Amino acid sequence: MARRKPSTKTLKRKAWVACSRYVRSRAADSNGVVNCFTCGQVTPWKALQAGHAIPGRHNRVLFDLELIRPQCYRCNVPMRGQYHIFTAKLIKENGLAWWERKEFESRGTLKLTRADYEELIERFS
Repeated sequence: MARRKPSTKTLKRKAWVACSRYVRSRAADSNGVVNCFTCGQVTPWKALQAGHAIPGRHNRVLFDLELIRPQCYRCNVPMRGQYHIFTAKLIKENGLAWWERKEFESRGTLKLTRADYEELIERFS
């Protein structure tokens, strides 16, 4: 009997797990630790989360690596991303025009297909 293909929802979840792991691990030093982007707390990369500069779980921002940075649980969840600090740091890194473009683009929609999610899983793995 042939195996069923995973649903688009399952593929999106797997792509996000791979993206989060990629963002957190690539920021780690040789000891496997990372500074939280917003508060600077030094934490093992596996204990961090991947926070977004622009909130939302829609495809336009979910996988945009320019908007994702490692964050500790405290900054990302109870403090709701610390957006005032997060965005200020990104603007300092990339400029105000870049940030305004990203904000504008985030309002659009992006429909991803099964193949897109599979490509993202492969890219981040």
